[in-house]
Amino acid sequence: MSTKQSGSHAVRVHRRTLVTGETPAAVRRQLRDEGGPLIPAGTQHELEAALWPAIMGRPLVRRFGLSSRGLRLEVAGHDVGRLLAEALPVIRPTGVSGVPGLRPVPRRGHLDLRLIGAAGLVRLVGVDRGLWRAAVSRLKDECGADETLWSDCRDHLDDAERRVARLPRPADLMSAVVRRLVLFRSAARVLGTPDGTSVTLLWEGGPRESAVAAILVESACRIPGARVTPLGMTGTQRGIVVLRAETGRGRECSEPDWAWDEVEERRTPTTARRTSASVRHAPTDDHAIPIEKYAISVTKPDVVEDRPDGCWNQLHRPDRSEEITGCPS
Repeated sequence: MSTKQSGSHAVRVHRRTLVTGETPAAVRRQLRDEGGPLIPAGTQHELEAALWPAIMGRPLVRRFGLSSRGLRLEVAGHDVGRLLAEALPVIRPTGVSGVPGLRPVPRRGHLDLRLIGAAGLVRLVGVDRGLWRAAVSRLKDECGADETLWSDCRDHLDDAERRVARLPRPADLMSAVVRRLVLFRSAARVLGTPDGTSVTLLWEGGPRESAVAAILVESACRIPGARVTPLGMTGTQRGIVVLRAETGRGRECSEPDWAWDEVEERRTPTTARRTSASVRHAPTDDHAIPIEKYAISVTKPDVVEDRPDGCWNQLHRPDRSEEITGCPS
């Protein structure tokens, strides 16, 4: 692909849909209004990181919509209750489950999720008041005698929520990964493991580690200021560690066309047939390439152990000698 083709606006829009699952129209609006990149403003990344287990841990989210001020999620109606059961805080005999301080705000045609005392918004589109009432009924039935903090303490934190220990976590990196999950939609399953300073991603099938690393550090859809370590796993197993770069600037970037070609080729067979030349001739309307429904399915491989916060710890650390430093943000 030529430099001119690689740098065209239509190609940039199409490639971003491969990473985020947005519609081309949504991408164009965000680029027009905010100019990219995919960086949340203020404390928005804290909210997205807090929802990590609910978003990563279940094959529920069908499409994302991104802006610096919020995150929109499209979830099938029958899955709304499952996502909310994972996310909304409840006092159980073992302690507080869900995200402390998270509160639902039902609106006409959608449901907003917000953190008490922090800016930020995650919007579940298509969740009207009927779906919300059905979800509430199911949640209260499942909770039984447990205290539902999200309904009993609408405008303030409960003492139990205040006492929840917050483990160190790289909220900015977790948010960045959530916003780029569709990059892994051709994988059979994906495991996301945050710790205090990094995020480990393991997946089966799908794009190679080198292609994912190149897109995350060298492309217009990169994670600004990030570096990536491929784990060098064998067979169909793949893995990377995403960390913050130690230096403020990296080498100058050029689009990794070979990596984009690989991601394109590994899409579902139906999509591949319909878009065999889409990298060279990117779509110019919203209906040229429909974004298919996809699921991120998480399983626990043998190399991880349970952690109290619902995530999993990686039991080995990669060799840092092969880190790829990110491009200037």
